[in-house]
Amino acid sequence: MRVLVTGAFGYLGSAVVDALMTEGHDVRALTSRRTEVLHPVSVASQSVASAAAFTRSPSAGASSAGSPSAGSAAAGSPFAGSAATGSPFVGSAFDGSAFDGSARGTVQVVHGDVRDPEAMRRAVSDVDGVCHLAALTRVREAAERLAEYKDVNERGTAILVAAAAAEAAHSGRPVRFVLASSGAVYGAPDVQPIPEDLDFTDTHEYGLTKRAAERAVLDAPLDGRFGAVALRVFNAAGASVDGRIGDADTILPKALAVASGSQAQLTVNGDGTAVRDFVHVHDVARAFVAALAYAQPDRRAVFNVGAVGASVLDIVAAVRSVSGRAVPVEHRPASGEVPKLLADTRRIRTELGWTPIYADLGAIVADAWAAISD
Repeated sequence: MRVLVTGAFGYLGSAVVDALMTEGHDVRALTSRRTEVLHPVSVASQSVASAAAFTRSPSAGASSAGSPSAGSAAAGSPFAGSAATGSPFVGSAFDGSAFDGSARGTVQVVHGDVRDPEAMRRAVSDVDGVCHLAALTRVREAAERLAEYKDVNERGTAILVAAAAAEAAHSGRPVRFVLASSGAVYGAPDVQPIPEDLDFTDTHEYGLTKRAAERAVLDAPLDGRFGAVALRVFNAAGASVDGRIGDADTILPKALAVASGSQAQLTVNGDGTAVRDFVHVHDVARAFVAALAYAQPDRRAVFNVGAVGASVLDIVAAVRSVSGRAVPVEHRPASGEVPKLLADTRRIRTELGWTPIYADLGAIVADAWAAISD
């Protein structure tokens, strides 16, 4: 499949691009930053195009049979192509090495903003699937920049869904859509672990924007051409393809920064017993691949993605154990932390056959530590 990945240069997006390519899919990697021209999956030559201003080439990349071949654009594609490579973009795509006897997929970089309808119309041209990860994701920041969060997370998602649905209607070819949602949509329910069909409770501004994004995806009309899955990812952790270990303001990167000596101590609100669900970033990426296969036309589904429950103190102990270094902790007054938020993952395990490879906290921490201590 040819798959558009938004937020493709992010911590999770890079892992999703790599996982899709490993399975032989050709990836169109969307970024809004013009400075990002080579994707982290490879430093090999990759093509760059603008999703906002493509040049039409009616015959670019068409196969002799009149249908698109792998890594090529169909006739009428809005992308300028190279006759030598069959690429739907100017220049040549990065073609990875063979994997399990079959060709690894390609990745090509395009530029555009999910809030730009015309850019998204062009970005989804000739795709078979969309993995939508572009979003603003900081909980505390959302309260201060709510208008911007709503614009990107809600309006941007609605624009992309409309573009994908229109592409499916125009081409007659189904489009599969997978949304990166969040465990934040649940609020703070008493039921733990949290099943997907549990009623929502009050949540913060960020969680509300992700709920709205889910509605935009899952409420798309049932027309036989559009399949949709929302993955409610809890706390992605571990090292991504380029060695990044996640948002520096989250607990595991902060604890690792102390162990590495770049920070003096770890500040913890409360007694450190609040429990959260952590899942390795590559296991989340594998969930995206599985969800894309599952998202057949007219399917609508929601899956939790989590793996390991751990408290702040558990993480501190694991970092100390793995690194062999001290992690001084300063406790501050509690600031209303929810005692426990855990994902019930029975549905994704049963229906998608997904299970985490990194199934314990020590393995996740060791992977992240290796990435920053090399």
